Amino acid sequence: MKFKCLRHDNCCYFSSLFECPVVFEDEKERLERLGEKLNVKVRFEEVQDGVWKFVIDGFCGFYDREVRICRIHKVKPLACKMFPLILDPKNRLILVSRACKWVNENWNIVTSNPVQLVFPEEYEIAVKAYFKFLQASRKEL
Repeated sequence: MKFKCLRHDNCCYFSSLFECPVVFEDEKERLERLGEKLNVKVRFEEVQDGVWKFVIDGFCGFYDREVRICRIHKVKPLACKMFPLILDPKNRLILVSRACKWVNENWNIVTSNPVQLVFPEEYEIAVKAYFKFLQASRKEL
């Protein structure tokens, strides 16, 4: 069995900075432009040079709760595309978020199978994001 987004009523809801999406400089700039265009307030905290946390307190301003879809779906950050996999920049890990309803309902599948089999599309994007993170980390050294 592999992951299927359920678009549950708490999608794109963040109650802690840890769960908030990690974005890169180009994504941050794009989100700032889209925020101005769509009248969405965006805020960021720097994690390291070129790596930011997209600080969201509650529902993401780009998420349309009525139809349960992202208004910037085609251009959303890698972190959003790879969810429920999340990048933990402090520990340099890719983790599975328990904030996802599907993950919680299928935890036995998640924990007993390789992550790339359960989340094939998300894993591929997570690998890209991780390498982008490593490249940004090298610049810092």
